[in-house]
Amino acid sequence: MQPHHLQPLLLTEGPQFHHSLHC
Repeated sequence: MQPHHLQPLLLTEGPQFHHSLHC
């Protein structure tokens, strides 16, 4: 769970992807 790897994914997918990951 690295922030560096999550940052590019969030930018590509968006906030919706972050919400799904949090669940």
